[in-house]
Amino acid sequence: MQTYHSYIKTFKATRIYSTQKYQIFLKGNIYHDTKNLVKLIINSYKRNKMYDLPNQFNGNYIIFFYDCEKKFFFSSNSQTSYLDIFYSINKKRLILSHKINKFLKFKNSTNNYRAFEWLILGGRALTNETFINNVYYLLPGETISIDKDKNIKVFEKNYLSYKQDKKKITAHKLVKSLKKAVNIRITSTKEKTLLGLSGGMDSRILAGLADNKNVITYTYGHISNFEKIFAQYVSSRANFKKHVEIDIKDKEYFPDKVFNDYIKIGNLNSTFQHNHLNKLFQNLSKKFNSKKIMLGCALDLFLGSSFSDEDLYKIKNLNSFYLWFKKKYFLFSEKEIKKIFPTEYSYFYKKIRNNFFKLVSKFEYKNFIDLNDALHFEIRILRWYNRNLNFLSYNDRTILAPTYDKNFLSLCFKTNYKLRVKDFYRKDMLKYINKDLYEIPTLSSFLPPSADQKYQKTFRKILNSLENLNSNSDNLAKIPSLLYDVNLSRIILKSKDYYYFKNKILKKFKGIKKSNTMVEVLNKEIFFSNKNNSLSKIKKMIFLLSFYNTRVYLNDKK
Repeated sequence: MQTYHSYIKTFKATRIYSTQKYQIFLKGNIYHDTKNLVKLIINSYKRNKMYDLPNQFNGNYIIFFYDCEKKFFFSSNSQTSYLDIFYSINKKRLILSHKINKFLKFKNSTNNYRAFEWLILGGRALTNETFINNVYYLLPGETISIDKDKNIKVFEKNYLSYKQDKKKITAHKLVKSLKKAVNIRITSTKEKTLLGLSGGMDSRILAGLADNKNVITYTYGHISNFEKIFAQYVSSRANFKKHVEIDIKDKEYFPDKVFNDYIKIGNLNSTFQHNHLNKLFQNLSKKFNSKKIMLGCALDLFLGSSFSDEDLYKIKNLNSFYLWFKKKYFLFSEKEIKKIFPTEYSYFYKKIRNNFFKLVSKFEYKNFIDLNDALHFEIRILRWYNRNLNFLSYNDRTILAPTYDKNFLSLCFKTNYKLRVKDFYRKDMLKYINKDLYEIPTLSSFLPPSADQKYQKTFRKILNSLENLNSNSDNLAKIPSLLYDVNLSRIILKSKDYYYFKNKILKKFKGIKKSNTMVEVLNKEIFFSNKNNSLSKIKKMIFLLSFYNTRVYLNDKK
């Protein structure tokens, strides 16, 4: 038991049951009666159905279970977990940790394929691999076990798929379910709940449902971005007593050393612009004496089909779907990625294609919008977005995610794809919740959700043309963007912090010549190319810089 006890200790899990026969620990939150909870966990174990536990309870959690008599241990990661679990298996020895740095002392080599996949897919993950060879994520929904003979088994997760219900899923039904999910989470603590407001609909929907007496709203970012303006209106119309604006300075987005928060807390998975988040939420929690942070996680994706479009109606087979996915979501071109992985890129391209089809085979679907929404919930949300929530949950802060509520999520995955792709459900929910919030413009279109969709598309094109700075590279520095929390296009070219980051830190990477660094070559090709729009350029440089900084760190640890 001593070995497993050390694992549990590193996760700071709470003991919820202890006898001479069974030891049960819990990390996270389950909104369920504790006494009945223990009974259900033990019954699942006795029936040899531990793999059901990630989907059985409402909440975000990790369960650790040890049978003292049989010397059998297992750990289950909940279906929508944002809690990292890493494992490595070496000669029947199981190593578990919530910090990937623990595995660096074993001198494992860098996993170049995962680095390639992470870079070209913009953080998305098709496998459970990490940046270190032979170290893996225990994915949300998975269970891992080891018996007294040191036989180790990973139980495959149940992948969420869309299955349209015969009964019509209405906005009223969705609002009722989400309202209950919000109330359960707010009333589970005596602390004030911190609710982040953006310029979008997800946080606005939560704002309309939350008890304004026990919630403090906040917005953060560059001092003059439009998100703050819209957030002020939302907080005021929803009658919140307290709204906080937090200014983030340009230099806070760039690390001043290789080993920094976005690598340490982000477990080699995040990008450098996440660097400021731990400090931000640490100060916010301290100021209001609360470690409870509520988020409207991924509602735009699984209820608004934000990663799908009507072109998917034309897709007839999986090969065509892959080509659509590649064109839309491969961040770098073959020419660009070849410069970074000159000898491996061809093999990695084939591997990424094989992994794509292997993962797609796990989902049930009748159309490609359902498939793409379910796929992106897995690879973009559970395997990228959730992992970056480490910065919010660090130092025992708790994330309240009512949109991940088991019952609400079940309803969402029964919705009609034709209505999702038109964003019907979110708009109708907001209209039902609060008509004032329904009339406030959103950041994505500068029009309220109530506006006709054709006008929203027109405004979106106008905004894109204003943001598209291809015609003159000097414009990147001259024309500010107020649509995002920070104007990284301007900072990357003009900021002293960027030049320090690139010239002092990235020069440490072995294999890059000082006179003509890989970053400088790609910088010119990406930023000064007419083929890349401004937002694409920003994304590419964010991932490129973060990629090389991570490589510097791993190189130094060898």
